[in-house]
Amino acid sequence: MIDIHEYVKYYRYSHPSFQGVNESIISKFIEVNSDISHIIEVCTTEVFPQCIKLNNKEFLIWDYAFWMLYKRFLLGVWRFSPEKTSVEDLSDFLRSLLYLFLSLRFAKLPAFSYYFAKEHNRLNKLIRSFQWISNTEEEKKVFGVQLFKQIDDFSQWQVFFHELRHYTYRQSTDSYLRDSVELRSIFKLYDSTLRSLPDYDKLNYDHFWDTYSYYADVENINVLEEMCCDVFAIVDFYEMYLKNVEQSKEEALMAYFSTIRYVLEFQRILTIA
Repeated sequence: MIDIHEYVKYYRYSHPSFQGVNESIISKFIEVNSDISHIIEVCTTEVFPQCIKLNNKEFLIWDYAFWMLYKRFLLGVWRFSPEKTSVEDLSDFLRSLLYLFLSLRFAKLPAFSYYFAKEHNRLNKLIRSFQWISNTEEEKKVFGVQLFKQIDDFSQWQVFFHELRHYTYRQSTDSYLRDSVELRSIFKLYDSTLRSLPDYDKLNYDHFWDTYSYYADVENINVLEEMCCDVFAIVDFYEMYLKNVEQSKEEALMAYFSTIRYVLEFQRILTIA
């Protein structure tokens, strides 16, 4: 029977010289939930983290390739401004990032991978080379040391708790059913409240509010579970972190929500590829 290290070797193709990242928050992840047998740190062309059950043990495969791409996304988005750059420049940067992601995901098909890598190099105007390890000093210059660490930590906590929710739902169907019913009720409440506004049609000019109606009645189980994981990851983070912060809880919560917005937008860009 295959073990986790064989699985990573044959299915995730972790970079052979990758030994983990110094000063990571992985140790805190392990402290938060001892039910997961182990957290495996990898750097692979698959990019995304993964919860997997092997030999009746739960593992979280934590892929640093995702975070290296994410930091490049943040650097690019934060550096662009309407006063200094054009929408076309921003579009080129995001496309170059997408091509870089695709060049990794198609590593098993070298011709495709080479094509996407060439397109990345052609379009990329901000970060010209994909360094194996992120340029931490450059990131700190852009964000400042404190903000850089907060964004990095908060985003990783959000993804970690999201994956942990998938694990929880596998262990307890009742937990998933309870959360999904609660989530649907929240979206139904938002939808009915907004539709009661006299100028609803005018305010909903871009149909953004239709999202509430969609999730209130969504039938796709996978979509609903992903939403549950995103929303209740916020609850888990609050229970674990925000209750004990020394700074204003409102300020910390707003910073966390801002970080979540970046993480979700980045994931959306990758998942539509």
